[in-house]
Amino acid sequence: MRLSVIAGRIAKRTGLRHLLFLAAALFSILLIGYHFGTFDQVVHIPFLKADADPALYPGDAFVALRKTPNSFFWYFFIPFYRWGLLEVSLFAAHFLATYLTFWAVWRLSLTLFADALAGLLAVLAFSFPHFGFLGFPVIEFSLLNRGFVLPFLLFAIDLYVRRRHGAAFLLLGLAANLHPLSAGMVTAMLLFSTLLAIRQAGFAGLVRAGAGWLLGATPVLMLWMNNRQPVDWSLRPEWLSIVARGILYQVFYPFSTIPYIMLLTLGGFSAVGLWLVAGGARPTTDSGRDVRRMLVAAGLIFAVGICTATFLPVTILIELQLNRVSLFMLIFAYLYFANSLAQEFRSGKMDRSHWALLAGSFIVSAVPVFPLAVWGLLRWWKPGRLKWGGVAAAVAGSFGVFMAVALAWGIWSPGISIFARQTSWLEVQAWARENTPVEAVFITPPEKGGLYEAEWRVFSERSSVASVIDLQEVALAPQYLETWRERFERLAPGALEQFNGNYLETDAIARRAFYSLSDQALMQAAALYEAGYLVVEKPHVRDFLLLYENEDYIVYQLP
Repeated sequence: MRLSVIAGRIAKRTGLRHLLFLAAALFSILLIGYHFGTFDQVVHIPFLKADADPALYPGDAFVALRKTPNSFFWYFFIPFYRWGLLEVSLFAAHFLATYLTFWAVWRLSLTLFADALAGLLAVLAFSFPHFGFLGFPVIEFSLLNRGFVLPFLLFAIDLYVRRRHGAAFLLLGLAANLHPLSAGMVTAMLLFSTLLAIRQAGFAGLVRAGAGWLLGATPVLMLWMNNRQPVDWSLRPEWLSIVARGILYQVFYPFSTIPYIMLLTLGGFSAVGLWLVAGGARPTTDSGRDVRRMLVAAGLIFAVGICTATFLPVTILIELQLNRVSLFMLIFAYLYFANSLAQEFRSGKMDRSHWALLAGSFIVSAVPVFPLAVWGLLRWWKPGRLKWGGVAAAVAGSFGVFMAVALAWGIWSPGISIFARQTSWLEVQAWARENTPVEAVFITPPEKGGLYEAEWRVFSERSSVASVIDLQEVALAPQYLETWRERFERLAPGALEQFNGNYLETDAIARRAFYSLSDQALMQAAALYEAGYLVVEKPHVRDFLLLYENEDYIVYQLP
């Protein structure tokens, strides 16, 4: 019972609780990693810099997309950029968001189950990376507005479960100013639950909830009204196909036969399985019934996302990327299974070695397939007492398998990089920033930029013609598709037709197409897009005037 005693002490002492949240945040960031200027930040950082200094990226059609704003989040960091503190401020905000996420997980768990051990197990579980549908972890490896907003959404759910509906919707409205998509999905989940339980909430409660949301979201609603962008209900199958096949196939088509997408989808259904075996579908409390209604809403939103992408690609619904609601299905699954583990521990009905194996696989396994399989094995096979060495080896082995696969696929890079990692790719960007005019345009390898690598614009502060990673923004700005496609096909002829939805192959396809270009084709592209410079990766060389080279890259001046 020692574990229960520890959990009880943490629950009673505020200092111990927050020490737990701080330790979990630090451990999680060290394990998952933190990287500046990569992933989705390859879009946000150039946009932020251009907002802070309009002289940057003149004439860059991609950076001009920022003029259609949809949130206020990145504006708060403009002063820090001007003071030279952007990197530090982003890391501080990321650490704060991670700490608040663990606080929200603990609070929501105690609200739902009134069990400190369940809360402790949930915090321990979320300290490790976990993936369900789509492959987005709860804790991400860079600061994004969806990650910063997540703890406030969980706090809003907690308020709702505690029958403080007005405060919950007010907080959701405030969150919509920072990340409207996430806040909108949780608002839909809570509104669905409220409507199904209208007798308890009452019409007056519904009005108060709506008024609270509108009050909180007033700034972003005014921003949208001033922007006067009409809602696009047109069908865009070609746009969806290009965006999905290039970079976001797992977001729109989770039932694909691509191996890693199949694993993620299996993980998503396994998370639902964890929730079911933990009794989530048979609630005995009002809070449990609230959660069940929320998850029914999430399932309906997920189904609409699948059907829309498959049969009716309505632009606005594709832009919303409705399938991302599955993140909350994963979170609730882990909260409920942590509570189930706590009950098993207290009851003493499960052998301690069996419980340790199940709890260990639950905490460290990246995909919920493993703990669900262990649960089924222990339930139906009912082995005898296990040796503790074997339990430890099995738990460590499950985590080791994840590490090996993640490292092999290049989807995991632990460690903290508050500033950009010093690489030859960063060096060539720094040279461009210091030695070329601000209006310079570069032709760069289009595959550069991804999970752990910055796109050209981020650190060079110079325009580039096109890259694969631009599709992240094309997915939200379909009007830019034709501009991007024309440019990309000039730099990587034939690559679009070869994209097959496997993100792990996309960059290699673009790279081969780019280096197949002749000098004449490059000069034609340079003339068309007023590009004065070319960057290539060694050992590829060109017959142009060499301006700079380092260990891995060469910069040429184009005639």
